[in-house]
This record gives sequence, structure tokens and C-alpha cells, in this order.
Amino acid sequence: ITHTASATGAAITGGSITMPAVTFDGALAPNRVNPRTGYAALNKFRVSVIHTETGGQVDVNYLGTDCNPAALPAVDSSTGRCFPVYWTPPGVITPQLDWFTKFVVTQTVESDLVGGNPAVETNYTYVGPAAWHYADTDEVTPVARRTWGLWRGYARVEVRLGHGTDGPQQLSVQRFYRGMNGDKTLTGTRTASVTDSQGGVHTDTPGLMGFGLEQQTFNGSSEVAGQVSDPVRVVTATHVHDGLTVGAYMVHTAVTHGRAAISSGQRLTEVDTSYDAHGNPAVVNDLGDLATAADDRCTRYSYATNAAAWRYAEVSEVTVVGVRCTVTPTYPADGLSVTRTYYDSSTTLGALPGAGDATRVDQVKTYTTSGPSVFVSVATTYDAYGRVLTATDTIGRVTKTAYTDTGGLATQTVVTNPLGWTTTEILEPSWGFSTASLDANGWRTDLCI
Repeated sequence: ITHTASATGAAITGGSITMPAVTFDGALAPNRVNPRTGYAALNKFRVSVIHTETGGQVDVNYLGTDCNPAALPAVDSSTGRCFPVYWTPPGVITPQLDWFTKFVVTQTVESDLVGGNPAVETNYTYVGPAAWHYADTDEVTPVARRTWGLWRGYARVEVRLGHGTDGPQQLSVQRFYRGMNGDKTLTGTRTASVTDSQGGVHTDTPGLMGFGLEQQTFNGSSEVAGQVSDPVRVVTATHVHDGLTVGAYMVHTAVTHGRAAISSGQRLTEVDTSYDAHGNPAVVNDLGDLATAADDRCTRYSYATNAAAWRYAEVSEVTVVGVRCTVTPTYPADGLSVTRTYYDSSTTLGALPGAGDATRVDQVKTYTTSGPSVFVSVATTYDAYGRVLTATDTIGRVTKTAYTDTGGLATQTVVTNPLGWTTTEILEPSWGFSTASLDANGWRTDLCI
């Protein structure tokens, strides 16, 4: 892969720049678990070395199969790095069931061949059995030829940074959902769960595959910090085919349980988040340190929407109070902030009639015992391209920006502050960078590219 940067313009000197090529070395490895059955091993290349364009090198090492050709598992019960697939070998008419290997990365080594910096070594350890899911989303392969060939990985992965000879390795441990509960088996369905380091057992619900259950960071063998995340899964669509129901899901983090090592033991924290029907955060209940209520925060979000344009994500109001969300705030003591955003020159909070330009933002200034009382506002206008033309601050001072375009691209901006002083930026339209600037006194600074 060769990257070439090229640009033209009055401020451009030197023409195109071509970087050294990124090249790849490969290592052959057999795809089939048992190559001694009269058929080819189906050796395929895996990337073994990457030579970077800056003179570095990345070596990649793999783990191959841990399956015994003489004692292969049942097709629905593989817990190793091998999986069953029907294929048609040369000279055969009927597809044959065979076993193939899954290769996983066990180590990467990043070497600086120019500057002589120490190599960065990362080692991956996969703990526990692997998981393979039935191909229930495959509507192309005939039912009789579908197998348990969907890779769902490992529930626990240990990552060690450093080779340990020039200091301690940095260890992090990650645990994952794999979406295996309810997976089809030869005789019915399977029951599956995942367990965190604190002993919590979580149903391995379909749709959660790849969601991070827990992250841990260690100093030697001692945990420094850890976090368990509880997901919320929303079914957005379902489809039944060949007797199986498959779904599409939105998955979010509902609760984050944090812990950190302190001199007296552990500090436990918790953040709860609920979502609206469109997947936007609606209420964030930040309990902070569970040992005290003094740091509790509740944040509530509202959104400007335009159903006809399928737009639901622009924030219209954010309210923050200094108590948890289950407690009624007492004003003014608990009021922290309220921000209201109006779009496209509309004066109706929650309206989104145009492109979604934030033309007015109100920020609470004072509270009464009833709640927010006095707001201050800033306003912004835009051109047809969504670029800021004027910005008006809370006391009515206006800053203006004028653009000079060439061929549809900005080549100059002139900013006039509320005192009438101007600053000018000369832009290279190829990428929008400034090549020269003039300050309010007319002094010019040029950047040679």
C-alpha cells in the first residue's frame, strides 16, 4: 500500500509527496483441521509481518487449532478453535462435512527499526472454552447444510503489555458477552451465562455478542480498577425463517459498576442510564461514590425531533441537579445547570424545522425556590453551508465572520470582533489549513507548506 499526498495551489511548493510503501509478509497455515484425508490442507496466508511506511515493523503471531482430528467434538459442541463446515472437495459431487481451523492472534511486537526505541510487545491469553453459534442468520445455505460456524470468541481475554524483562507487564482483563443463551443445538437449545470477577452471573442473551461485561486493570497481581457494565437490549425488528426467530437489536450500557483501589480498601461507584425509544440517553443517574450522597448527580435530556426527516438526536435541553434522580431537588441549592438549545431560528423548544443549526442557546443564570428563573442567551447565524456568520454573546456583542470562496471552497476568512477589529486567515482550499494570517494590527504571518 502506497500513500501519495498531492495538492495544488498558490501556497503549495514541492508538489506530490509519496510515502514509502506499507508491505506485508504472510505465513501459510492449514485451514483444514485434518489435512490427511486425501484432500488438500487448504493452506492460506495470514499476515505475519507489517512493514510500516515510517520504518517500523509489526510482527504478528497466532494460535492455531487446539482440536484433535482423531477426537473431534459434536458439531454443536465445539469449545476449541475449530468449527464444522460443509464443502465440496475437488472431484466430489455431494458436499462433505469437514472441520476448519480458527486462528487467533496471540502476540504482536511493534519494533522501531529507525530510532532504536524498545519494542512494544503485547500478548493475548484466551481463558476458558471458545463459543460457536448456529448459523441462524444464514438464509442462503440450505438448512441441511447449516452448521455451528459463527465465531463468538472467548468470554475472558487477558492482555499483557510489555515483555517483562525491563519492568513489570501491564495486565488488563476483559470479559465479554457472546449471545449464546438460547442457541440451537441438535436436541433443543442451550442455556448460557457469563460470570464477572465479583461472582455476578449474567444471562448471555442473544444480541449481546461482543458487549464488554467487565474490564480490570492490574498492578502486578493486585487489581487497581475494575468496571462491570450491565447492558440493556432493545429489539428493533424480528424475522422468522426456517422455524427460527432472529432479531435486530440496539444495545446500550444501562448500569456501570465501578471500583477503584484506595488505601482503605475499595471505592465503589455507579452510573445508571436510561434511554428513549430512539436510543438516546434520557436520564443519567450518577451516584458517584456509593459511600456518600454528596456527589450524586442527575442529568435529564430532551431532544429536538423531526419525524418526517427521521431526525431524533439533536439535544434540546439538558438539566443537571445535585441529587440522585429518585430524590426531588430543592432549589436553589440543588440546581447545577440548565441548557436549552433552539434550532434553525425557531423559538419553540424541541422543534427542528431545518438543517439542525443551533441558532440560540439559553443557559440558566439564577434559580428561585421554584426552579430555574433567569436565563442568559447566545445566538448564532449561519450561511447556506452551515458556517458561522455571526455569534452574539450574552450581553449582545456580535462577532462576524465573512468568507471568500473560490470554486466552492473557502480561500479566506475575515473575523470582525465587537470592537470592529479584524483578523484575516488565508486558507489553502485543498484541505482548509491556514497559510497566512493578518492580525488586528495588519501584521502578517506566513506558513510555508
